[in-house]
Amino acid sequence: MRFVKCNVFKKLATELQQSRLERQELETTLVELQHVRDTELQQYRQQLSALDADLQDALVAQQESSVTTETNQELSLELEKEKGRLEGTVHFTFLCHTVLGNTFLCPQIKFGA
Repeated sequence: MRFVKCNVFKKLATELQQSRLERQELETTLVELQHVRDTELQQYRQQLSALDADLQDALVAQQESSVTTETNQELSLELEKEKGRLEGTVHFTFLCHTVLGNTFLCPQIKFGA
């Protein structure tokens, strides 16, 4: 009976040792996995930060583009108004020169005579 108890104790001791080794291996694997997870999480955070910065830059560029577009539209309208004013001035000047030229060049012509 003592022999059986001794074998049982040896078997239990071996199983205990095996369980301790497995536990140690599992703990090592867990630590490695946690390290990998932390590293990947840090990389994802950096990527997210870079994407967020790119998004902010894009939003600023879009806003600046919108302001530029509005300014261009206003300047285009102002240019068209100025062209119209200039065309009117040129036309008026041409008429004045034509009338004045006819008046000075043809004083002998009498209308209605």
